[in-house]
Amino acid sequence: VVYRVVSSLSTLNDVDHFRLEAPKTLNGRSELTIAFESLTTSGVVPSLVVMNDNGQVIPFETRVKGFGQTQVIVSNVSSEQRFTIRVDRSSVAPQYQTGSFTLTATFAAPSATPE
Repeated sequence: VVYRVVSSLSTLNDVDHFRLEAPKTLNGRSELTIAFESLTTSGVVPSLVVMNDNGQVIPFETRVKGFGQTQVIVSNVSSEQRFTIRVDRSSVAPQYQTGSFTLTATFAAPSATPE
């Protein structure tokens, strides 16, 4: 199951929140892969946080970060588990703190981790 949204951080005070729920059809241990991609030339650099239904931060692994792309993996996702993804600006130079982006969230079986 894949969710995709196009949005933007338009000001230095802008923070976006996206809520989603894992499908009922998840079997066993699954992963939530969140892929952020900047759509602007300057390449907005995000600060991503994943929270559970109670607003508690969920640990995740960052697999890709750079060149306008960030990918994080949340492990051990169960069916119907709810998440909030917070997208905020990171503490980099101002020209990289605003801009348009796509955010894609994919629920699937765990992928192989390169060694």
